[in-house]
Amino acid sequence: MHTRLRPSSPWFDADCRVAHRHCRRLERRYHRSHSDTDRRSWVAAARSKLTLFQTKKNAYWLARVQEDSRSNRLWRSLSGILGRDKRAGGCSTPLDADHFSRKVADIRAAIDGSQPPNVRATAVTSMDVFQPVTEADVRRVIMASPSKSSSLDPIPTFLLKEVIDVVLPFITALVNASLSQGRLPMSQKQAIVTPLLKKAGVDAADRPVSNLTFLSKTVERVVAGQLNGYMAANGLLPRLQSTYRRGHSTETALVRVTSDVFAAADQKRVTLLALLDLSAAFDCVDHDILLMRLQRIVGLSGHVLS
Repeated sequence: MHTRLRPSSPWFDADCRVAHRHCRRLERRYHRSHSDTDRRSWVAAARSKLTLFQTKKNAYWLARVQEDSRSNRLWRSLSGILGRDKRAGGCSTPLDADHFSRKVADIRAAIDGSQPPNVRATAVTSMDVFQPVTEADVRRVIMASPSKSSSLDPIPTFLLKEVIDVVLPFITALVNASLSQGRLPMSQKQAIVTPLLKKAGVDAADRPVSNLTFLSKTVERVVAGQLNGYMAANGLLPRLQSTYRRGHSTETALVRVTSDVFAAADQKRVTLLALLDLSAAFDCVDHDILLMRLQRIVGLSGHVLS
């Protein structure tokens, strides 16, 4: 019944150390005597110790939060309370639901007056409905998914995998209903958004991480599988694209670049390599332009485009 403590527990003071030693002494006495009296003394001391530890812990973190409430150290204190790693940092700007919309609006305002993109209709194939999936398909997607959970999930993902045979018919029905209607229910569009620093000196609100429900990610993986299959079968993916393609990775991209550099060197030509990194690229995607390209170039329509 003794409690193991990490040496880094900041709230563990002299009082806690005395209580911990007293509890261990009574525990050893009971193991030697095996008497009911010594056992009751040990149990009472253990309960008293745990109560003291909880009181000390609550008092310590409450004082830390009150002390840091006016400084950027508050996020670090909260990370310690929540057991997160040391990557979390100060956040000087609150994050609200319009965070992503404002990014695109700011970009539009900056290029106001520019000509809209000319997207010609080149699609020769079309995809307007998703195909229903079987229980085997859904099971394969779930079991291959990481066992990560969100606080919005009704049960942890590892537990869902353990009882998958019981709930699989219901999850399959939910996934197929979503595919046939071309939408997700509002309950599956919610996320826990956490500001996270990518590097020191950057506002954490500019690097939010969204933790979605496991069911919504299951539907997303099914949709992505069907879309990728359609695009690969009809040759709609760029020939040199290495991301988000089966059998491709940063390794294949580097092999291609290295091959081009060597080929140019063999011809005694100079190689100039330009690397472009867009800040928060996915957050800044204009959805109107994206939908137009999906419709005119990829050939999506109907429920799939919705």
